[in-house]
Amino acid sequence: MRKFSITKILSVLLLLGLLFSYAPQTARAEIAAQPAVTIEEAVLQDMQANGSASYFIEFAYTADLSPAYAMNWSDRGWFVYETLKAQMETSQAAVQAYLSNAGVEFRPFWINNSIFVKNSNATVLFAVQDFEGV
Repeated sequence: MRKFSITKILSVLLLLGLLFSYAPQTARAEIAAQPAVTIEEAVLQDMQANGSASYFIEFAYTADLSPAYAMNWSDRGWFVYETLKAQMETSQAAVQAYLSNAGVEFRPFWINNSIFVKNSNATVLFAVQDFEGV
């Protein structure tokens, strides 16, 4: 009878230990999956010296252009243009809306999925970092 209760207690403790050791590992995996945004030192120095800076925002999303290889020259050009432009419109929409509402001048580029921001302050710079895909 005593052997049975010790085995039962050890089994419960082992299961609890496995359960608690598993939970922190999944939390660490989620944190590691979020890439960090890098700001160039020159932008930070310009921001500190002048109170504003101009910079490019690069987006992580890239379009799949592999179907273009099977197309003729004319169709390929239009396919690449339309695909890259659609990717830009999708991935940059939230950032463009934010910049417009903040009254910041910017210019989007579809060719490399980026935005040139002209003379924004530090508040805008650091807020843009939090958008998905930046």
